[in-house]
Order: sequence, then structure tokens, then C-alpha cells
Amino acid sequence: MQKLTQFTIGILSLLILSTTSFAQDQKGQDSVSQINVKLLGILNQKTPSKYKIRTVKVVGNQFFDENLLLSLSTLNEGDEVALPGGDNFAKAIRKLMDQNYFSDVSVYLTDVKGNEIDVEINVVERPRLR
Repeated sequence: MQKLTQFTIGILSLLILSTTSFAQDQKGQDSVSQINVKLLGILNQKTPSKYKIRTVKVVGNQFFDENLLLSLSTLNEGDEVALPGGDNFAKAIRKLMDQNYFSDVSVYLTDVKGNEIDVEINVVERPRLR
């Protein structure tokens, strides 16, 4: 009986160790398209600098118009933001989340050229009943 138990444990151990398992690698719907190395120091500056928003792009939206989301966020091309320390992005996230249509909203800086920045708003819409 003891040999049978040892044999069974040995076989189970061998099966478990030889089984290949794969993680579920799910790629996000949309992700940041590009990142400039110059962006690494923007949020770590000791004194805030003013930047002008050059472009604003919304990704991840399936059921809502991009222009509608941009108007709700109140982030517009040509607006000035202070980085670090400005609360424009936090307000935009809060306004979009207050609509209760999104489970997550993120704002990314994707590029900087001089004192102009590119902004990307990534939204994750809540599941809909069909």
C-alpha cells in the first residue's frame, strides 16, 4: 500500500512538473502609440513649466464619438498646462469617470517638442447589454 501511494505521488508530481502552462496574455484594446524619452523628466522637474497641448487623441472608445469625449474632458488643443502640478488632467479624468460610462480613464503624455505636448486619453468602456 505504501509503495502504491509513493508511486501515485511520484506520477502526479511528474505530470505536474512536465505540464506546460501558459499565462493568459491579453493585449489591451488600445495602448499608448509612442513615448518620447524626453517625457521621463517632465514630471520630475523641481519647478513647474508651462506646456501647450499640441494634439489630443482619444483611444479605446467604441460607442462614443471622439469629439464628444474631448468636449467632456475639457482638454483642448492650444490649452496651457503646468507640469508638474497642474490639475487639468485630473479634472479631465474625473469628468469622464463621472459619466459612469467608463471603468477606467487614463491620460498619457505621448510626445514633447519644445513647450508643446501631445496628450492621449485612454478610456475603457463599461460592458453594455445588447
